[in-house]
Amino acid sequence: MRRVWMVLGAVLSAGLVGCGGGGGSSSGSDTCGPEFRTPNYVTDRDPIDNSVNLILRWPAFPLGIFFANDETFLDGATTVTASSRTREGAARWTTATANGITFRDSTSASGADIVVTFNRLANRPGNGDVLGLTRVTYFPSSGTIVKAEITINTWPGMTRAEFVNGMRDTSTHELGHALFLQGHSANNGDVMYWTSASDDDRALSTRDINSVLTAYCGTFRSRDRRDGTPLGLPGEQPVTIEMHCRMNAPCRPGCTQSH
Repeated sequence: MRRVWMVLGAVLSAGLVGCGGGGGSSSGSDTCGPEFRTPNYVTDRDPIDNSVNLILRWPAFPLGIFFANDETFLDGATTVTASSRTREGAARWTTATANGITFRDSTSASGADIVVTFNRLANRPGNGDVLGLTRVTYFPSSGTIVKAEITINTWPGMTRAEFVNGMRDTSTHELGHALFLQGHSANNGDVMYWTSASDDDRALSTRDINSVLTAYCGTFRSRDRRDGTPLGLPGEQPVTIEMHCRMNAPCRPGCTQSH
């Protein structure tokens, strides 16, 4: 599901900001645009609502992450934290971009770029229920992200596979939304496929990697985040979009269940 809210201003539309599961080869162009690295899904339609994927990007890295809370799971003699699952998901995007996308710890929500919250449900989610959601705030004129908030659901009686593997997978997916993709892939060989099982743990696919590289045209800037560079037009206000990841939802028209 995609929802857009006004943040002290009018809701405007935005398009492509030009410039793992499987292996496979890549091709592309030296010119920034949707064919920068292929195959990808940057101009595909989201199978949830058939809208064209919206591609956004951050102006610079590293991004500060703040964990509003944490949860633990006893895996034999080892205590596994929910935040460690998200950190491993973040590391996947860092590796995929050859250290172009990087992260740092932030000490407060107000000073963070991405805020992660683990939400404890009263009961186990059923098919079609939400595993995670991400809200991204951005300037429509430039497609520049200024804030992201990720919520990952947990529940009583989670299995080891759900906590250790599934939460890493959900984290990787939600971070994909926080980093660049407002929409979904229609192929379940991709981490950014629109639904997943609660114990899935997929590697970033060739299409996932090509899509994030295309979103940033292979360039990940490192600079002072507060250097005064305008992120939007004079008087423009940012808007917020929300993306949901659902558990075991049925395939919609346009999606495929095969790798």
